[in-house]
Amino acid sequence: MELKVEQIHWKHLGSITHVQNAVKKALKKRGFNLLSGKDKVLSSDSSFVLVLKEGYVSVHVFPEGKFCAFDILLWSSFDKFQ
Repeated sequence: MELKVEQIHWKHLGSITHVQNAVKKALKKRGFNLLSGKDKVLSSDSSFVLVLKEGYVSVHVFPEGKFCAFDILLWSSFDKFQ
């Protein structure tokens, strides 16, 4: 699944750490299980990947455009998308 979020007005959008923590919190709230120590901030410092028991989420942040793109691949727990 591909998800694009536009017109983000959040003062922390320029901090990859803040974005990563917010995404982790949202995933945990929906019942996903993050595999600890599997986070990967990509070399550009504007993208990261979170590995879940159920799949993975790749996030690309574009603070200057107030935009985030999410690539989500699940191999289980499809019901959590609702």
